[in-house]
Amino acid sequence: MSRDYQALVVRKSADKSFSHAVETLSVDALPAGEVLIRVRYSGVNFKDCLSVQGNPAITRRFPHTPGIDAAGEVVESSHADFSPGDKVMVISRAMGMSLPGGFGQYVRVPAAWVTRLPDGLDARAAMVLGTPGLTAALAVAALARVLPDLKDAEVAVSGATGGVGCLAVALLAARGCKVSAISGKAQAQAFLTAIGASEILSRDQVVDASGRNLLPPRWSAAVDVAGGAMLSALIRQMRDGGAVAVTGNAGDTAFDANVLPFILRGVKLLGINTETVPADQIAALWRHLAGPGKPACLDRLHQVVALADLPVLLGRIMDGEILGRVVVDLA
Repeated sequence: MSRDYQALVVRKSADKSFSHAVETLSVDALPAGEVLIRVRYSGVNFKDCLSVQGNPAITRRFPHTPGIDAAGEVVESSHADFSPGDKVMVISRAMGMSLPGGFGQYVRVPAAWVTRLPDGLDARAAMVLGTPGLTAALAVAALARVLPDLKDAEVAVSGATGGVGCLAVALLAARGCKVSAISGKAQAQAFLTAIGASEILSRDQVVDASGRNLLPPRWSAAVDVAGGAMLSALIRQMRDGGAVAVTGNAGDTAFDANVLPFILRGVKLLGINTETVPADQIAALWRHLAGPGKPACLDRLHQVVALADLPVLLGRIMDGEILGRVVVDLA
């Protein structure tokens, strides 16, 4: 095989500004690891956008190749669990943060980070799902554990045009839930309806600045990606025994809260972290997502972009112009 490959590289200049472009790199320069993977597809995630911007909470060493998700096949392996030709993926690991990531045609990672693609899921579909799909599936599973009547429930989803949000909408709709999709994008209605939303709400229709401890109950459950004022409003609008699964902080890490929703309505707050879930539970979720739990609208949830076009598209993503998932074709 050729030892050269293409990758998106983020560089830090002397004035501490950041730039990114597709460059030619050498496989031999990749960090040591047990499994070398030829990446066929990657998915663009919120952490990747932060890495491109030089966010020190995500990446501190530059030059750097982002991409926390990757799917392809094993090229070389020093670990007994994997052999050349195995179809695999890397999801929700430190790849793309502390190690070069999936926006390059090759990655070399520890074997413990590698998961075989389950039957029913090819590399492209795996990247449509990726970390956001796994996060959304964990959120829905957590809600189902505490709300036995989740089927037919009215559920709110914030950030509904983003990765976790749109996949949560699709997964909840497939369970028979009536989903209120919350988005700040006026052009999102057709997209959200197509993936299963029963109702589309603007942020202003949900967020409440009155300071009231409780608001009229609207939903039995919610999946929140925003934090901040959105999370505060959702908690105060849960029905008795309701639950909110918290998956992110796209809006703010802090939020205003009081005890009344919890002690008067019995509201539950469920934190979701893909990196701390036991491996057997993750494997079971992937089998579910590859089989009966695969969203029927998967093709409507994403668009594909070539690696060469990724720098331009990243700008559009960061400007909030893109709906749903973006999958990078590195073939």
